[in-house]
Amino acid sequence: MTFYCLRPIGSPVEWDHDMMRFMPRSFKCPINSSHDTSPCKRVPSQLHVKPPSRVLRDFIWTWYNECLVTDKVLTLFNSDGVTGFRPRRVAVTGVKRGLPAIPLYELVITGWGGQADKQSGITLRSRCEGCGRETYDSILDPARLVNSKTWDGSDLFTVWPLPRFIFATARIKDIIHNHALRGVRVVPLDELSLSSNEYTPGSLRQWYPDRVAKKRKKDFWL
Repeated sequence: MTFYCLRPIGSPVEWDHDMMRFMPRSFKCPINSSHDTSPCKRVPSQLHVKPPSRVLRDFIWTWYNECLVTDKVLTLFNSDGVTGFRPRRVAVTGVKRGLPAIPLYELVITGWGGQADKQSGITLRSRCEGCGRETYDSILDPARLVNSKTWDGSDLFTVWPLPRFIFATARIKDIIHNHALRGVRVVPLDELSLSSNEYTPGSLRQWYPDRVAKKRKKDFWL
């Protein structure tokens, strides 16, 4: 089966930081203080962003790779029975008086592809016993990122240790291309270019709710 990765096109929108909320850091690494510099976990509540550019694309991305979509995309996904996501309404702040509200939705990805297949070249380099922070070697063969044994069959899903990347099936590619949706590139995995020499996503709990992180850890080949 062929898989794809959704990549942004166009200028990203900025968070309205004054309106965002984060979980307090209640735990510090007892072994390595530098591990405490990991970003705080965003409270899973409404995302607040500043207005996008005058050209409203179908897909809009934040600086942190969160994917926002318009009513048009949401309607298409729902009518086609796309799986692996849930929409969360986005608050667009700072809209000039007299202008209509911009309805945008964050694509909260619920689909799960498990841990990247070892044949992709991603291997665990180290894991901190104090806080669980993990470091992985770089990708050698992106075409083999998705492990079909741990992929849950969703159309949209994430793969560990690349939680900021949205992976997709051919159905998503067809919807995007057939409706000429703007603001996104659908990249086949064998054409995916990632320049990082290592990945340090932190721990699963930094990205997923605790109960979800605990469940997903069972899929790992560690």
